[in-house]
Amino acid sequence: MKMTNQLWVICFLLLLLGACKHQHSEPTIEELITVQPIRTSDGWGYQILLGDTLFISQPYMPAVEGYIPFARAADAMQVGQLVKERLLKEQLPLINREDLINLKLVTE
Repeated sequence: MKMTNQLWVICFLLLLLGACKHQHSEPTIEELITVQPIRTSDGWGYQILLGDTLFISQPYMPAVEGYIPFARAADAMQVGQLVKERLLKEQLPLINREDLINLKLVTE
């Protein structure tokens, strides 16, 4: 009887170890692509990282004439998230004025 209990404990520990190992598997592409706000001298921008590697640095609003930063970190993050979504859909990560209008960041 004692041997059976030990066998059950060993089986349980092996299952637990397997579950823990499964949780530490390779990250998905969605987990690898991260968006971070960046503070600029007069506003906000965003950057896109692939793992630890800088992929896109956008210190000002795209599709807007001149070098105008985002007014708020949240605004920069909205656009950064849109870029991330496009990357995940294997689309070009381009932002146009219509995107900014839809996000209510600029007016027509």
